[in-house]
Amino acid sequence: MKKHMLHTLLAALAGIVMFVIMLLVLNIPARIATGNQAQLAIQMLDAMRPPMLAIEKAEAGDSLSKERATFQQAANTLRQRVSQYLALAQYNPVLLERVRKFSDVVDNWLNTEQQFLEKKQVAENAAHNPQVTQNLMQQYQAAVQQFLHALDTLALGEKPIHHDIDQGRYANYALQVMVVAVVFYLLVLIIIFQQRNKKVLLGSFQQVQEAQQSLAKREKYLALTLDSIGDGVIATDARGNVARMNPIAEQLTGWTVQDAMGKPLKHIFHIVNAFSREPVADPVEKVLQSGQIVGLANHTLLVAKDGSEYQIADSGAPICDDDDNILGVILVFRDVTEEYRLQEEIRASRDELEQRVAERTKELESFSYAVSHDLRAPLRSINGFSQVLQDDYYEQLDDDGKDYLQRIASAALHMGELIDAMLVLSQITRKNIQHKPVDLSRLAGTIIEELENCNATQNVDWVISQGLHCTGDPELIKIALENLLNNALKYSSKNDRQTRIEFGRMEKEGQPVFFVRDNGCGFDARHANRLFTPFQRLHGKEYEGTGIGLATVQRVIDRHHGHIWAESEPEQGATFYFSLPQ
Repeated sequence: MKKHMLHTLLAALAGIVMFVIMLLVLNIPARIATGNQAQLAIQMLDAMRPPMLAIEKAEAGDSLSKERATFQQAANTLRQRVSQYLALAQYNPVLLERVRKFSDVVDNWLNTEQQFLEKKQVAENAAHNPQVTQNLMQQYQAAVQQFLHALDTLALGEKPIHHDIDQGRYANYALQVMVVAVVFYLLVLIIIFQQRNKKVLLGSFQQVQEAQQSLAKREKYLALTLDSIGDGVIATDARGNVARMNPIAEQLTGWTVQDAMGKPLKHIFHIVNAFSREPVADPVEKVLQSGQIVGLANHTLLVAKDGSEYQIADSGAPICDDDDNILGVILVFRDVTEEYRLQEEIRASRDELEQRVAERTKELESFSYAVSHDLRAPLRSINGFSQVLQDDYYEQLDDDGKDYLQRIASAALHMGELIDAMLVLSQITRKNIQHKPVDLSRLAGTIIEELENCNATQNVDWVISQGLHCTGDPELIKIALENLLNNALKYSSKNDRQTRIEFGRMEKEGQPVFFVRDNGCGFDARHANRLFTPFQRLHGKEYEGTGIGLATVQRVIDRHHGHIWAESEPEQGATFYFSLPQ
């Protein structure tokens, strides 16, 4: 209906716009205004003749003084009307020119008439002087000729005035026709709109009937759906009285729909705390007061009508209309007695497992200490005898012997580094996490100073973002950051370009993510899954290392429930990302 009304309004507006356009194109308002001006002008033209005739008749008077008075009065009236006539003729240039000409002729005629009266006075004083009488007759004839010329000149204005009057009359007629056409057009639009509106109303009535039928089917379907739900469902009205229950709710509460209908919910839904046996507040009242979804606390018991008890979990939600007015509450609850029993069993199993883990951890600590002690003893012997050979017998060895001796010393040193790395990895696994605020920017600055002291010959452009903070174990985070920055420095040591290492932060899915980026040798991303596996290295002996560093970093991040990953391309540097959830 709104669509049809909009179309009708647009069509009516289009008709009115067309009407206005036609008015402007045909210049009807101006033509009507011109016709009105012409009506006034023709009236003024007709008003010229009475004073002119009065002046002419005044010449036949018996008394010269009376004749002079009549002339003077008529002349003043004529001049005043000529002035008004000039003002009215401004709308038409042709008429204005003719009126100006008429004004000049009138001025000449009045002057001639004035002279005639003066000579007539002279003739009266001359007492039948033939010469004076002849001059008087000549002046009279000249005045008559100018009077006739003035009448002819006045008549010249009638043609343009009558033309303008006709144009105004035609414009009025056209306006009337156009107004009638617009009114007829609007009436047709109204009739069409009413017909369409009638069809729309009939269609809406049919839709309402279909909607009522559909609503009845949906109500029946809703009732079937509600009865099929495996949880108990109770619906209340806006006062908290029971309006509907499904079979599960009847079974758990012990109340039938017929008995419970219209009663306050707290009379049929009796809940208490499982430990204190104190009554629990009615969830429906909470929902009606807050207008929000409300859930029951854990360890809530439903006491049925027959005294049976069920451990339940439930939630209540408001039923609102389009204006957010609460019409009622829907309460959904289920029997979780068996789930609680299983949770207790799981909790007992978990406690037993934690005890076993603690025992195995102690065994692992003993094993790590034994391995460290037992492996270091032969290593000390190897290192000691290697040093004796280098100090006392180095010159007695040939080149192969010297090379072998050097390899033994390097292997022993590498073995010691491996043992230290394994002990660090073991300690990280066993260490209790101490969650404290950590200033990552300051920590990175301290690590960089240590690295620069050990690698004084390598020129590095360090870029450390300020204000980087996290929460975690300061010792473990320092171990992780040391390994990442040391790796970045190590794998950038053979750069032909200026080494640049950056430590910063970015946002990913609304969470902070820290990164260490270098412009070193990089690695093939296809082998990235091997990066964090102990003793797995993607580069050869040209770069020193134990293969434990990144595994240690991953273990630290895992202990903080974070995530670490890397992105790289060969010879394009590498970037290691890690997150540390709060």
